Amino acid sequence: MEHDQVPSTVDDETIARLLQAEFDEEMRLADAVVVPSAEEGQAGYPGVQYYQGAEGATNPDGTPAFITDARNVVRSKIQDLITFIKTEAQKAGEAQQAAEGSEAAPAESGDAPAAEAKRDVPPVGATPTFDFAKFLDQMRDRRALPLTKYFRSFLREFTKRQWTVTEQTKIVHDFLDFMSTQMAQNELFANASDGELDNAKEGMEKLLMNKLYQHTFSPDTSDDAEKDEILAKKILILQWIELEHLDIKVDADVAGPFLRVAQKELLKINKYKAPRDKLICILNACKVIFGLLKQSGQSETADSFLPLLIFVILQANPPQLISNIQYINRFRNPHKLHSEAGYYLTNLEGAVSFIQNVDYTSLSISQEEFDAKIEARVAELEAQEQALRAMDEDAQAAAAAEQQQQAQIVSQQRLEQIAATAKKPIEFLSRWFQEALAVPSAENKEPEAAAAEAASTEEAVAQEEEHAEEGEEGVDLDALSPEERALLTDYDLQLAMALSMSLEEERITLDKQVSDTMAVGTDEDDESTKGFDLEESVAQLPASA
Repeated sequence: MEHDQVPSTVDDETIARLLQAEFDEEMRLADAVVVPSAEEGQAGYPGVQYYQGAEGATNPDGTPAFITDARNVVRSKIQDLITFIKTEAQKAGEAQQAAEGSEAAPAESGDAPAAEAKRDVPPVGATPTFDFAKFLDQMRDRRALPLTKYFRSFLREFTKRQWTVTEQTKIVHDFLDFMSTQMAQNELFANASDGELDNAKEGMEKLLMNKLYQHTFSPDTSDDAEKDEILAKKILILQWIELEHLDIKVDADVAGPFLRVAQKELLKINKYKAPRDKLICILNACKVIFGLLKQSGQSETADSFLPLLIFVILQANPPQLISNIQYINRFRNPHKLHSEAGYYLTNLEGAVSFIQNVDYTSLSISQEEFDAKIEARVAELEAQEQALRAMDEDAQAAAAAEQQQQAQIVSQQRLEQIAATAKKPIEFLSRWFQEALAVPSAENKEPEAAAAEAASTEEAVAQEEEHAEEGEEGVDLDALSPEERALLTDYDLQLAMALSMSLEEERITLDKQVSDTMAVGTDEDDESTKGFDLEESVAQLPASA
């Protein structure tokens, strides 16, 4: 299942592979589009300085020569970049092996300040591996039965009522601490190492938050959803911002693939439910940005990193970004936030705060130009909204017409079902009505006529029985007399509806019996799994909370 997947952290080699895929896709799309003429504008790869070359020069395939030159510029730079990253990754691997083989020599006193001046962020290190599949296998073990009982009991109690955000946070962390103690004391983990116990704790957090996601992510008791909507609209208005407005001085030819890969990594955040998994999506996006800084030869500091992160957020506009940040802060293990991933989460919060409060003084732009771009962007968005509203109205009208047509079909089918159910009573009453009105009676008829009528009646009965055996359904409404039609809409219709209601009542009764049986099993589980008291956890909160 999707929520059982665990995102992996990227390294330099992975970044190179992602860049290669992005470059290949860029080349494929560029080859597929119709190239504009020079008079139509120099549209194409962002940041590439196109030039016409010799006047009228074209390639054998008819495309302008300057387009091929531009593509070659991008291709050359990206290939050099990929080679550089792979070389750096190989050097880093060799250095790590050398460090593991011998004790590291103390750094020269003169080198330390220079290194610290270049980097004021945590070094990009290897994230401890996490094996969620192994944890699930452990929970299926017979010895883990007490743990699973505690877990199921907690889920039932938690979902019985609505908790405030503060209460949710306190209850979840207290329960995870309780389960950590129980796992350490369980015979299944009697000989487990610290790493194995940490993997089990991470697994318990992921499993619990997967189950509680719909109750704890952007809950109704918070204003997360409202803040998400405000931020998304603000980002849409500010998507005209370019790199130069943020004083970002990088080669746009090289930055393009990096920034697109970073956007894709950040947009993965809503694919996962566990706080750890969401945090890794943020970590990966930030690692790609630092890869760009490293390749560009710029200092890997917050002053260089934060503007690029802001630009990535503006271009990606990830849905529910505020809700994701709040969710991670509330339910991620606090000790795990004091790390590289926690540092990047803090920077993400800083980038969001910048976007929420940005004005012309925050950018390299004049007030007049800032106001003009905002006004133009708002007008563009309003036009798009009107077009979407018109399309939506057309779609709703079509849907209403289709629904009305479907309702007519269903009504006709229902009438046919009722008619089929009332067939036998109608036919019986029809024969009785005809016999009652028959003049003269069979006694006054000649013997031969009476015999013929009896034979005809027997033949009709035989045909009716034959039709019944073949399972013929329905009745020809047009062939009924006015009296029979009246009977269909009165007595027999009520009889058919009563039969339908009887079947529905029987189904409801059966469903209730099944529900009562399941409720009995639930109560038995509750009696045997008491150990964590949610109300007691909430009672420990300060009165102000």
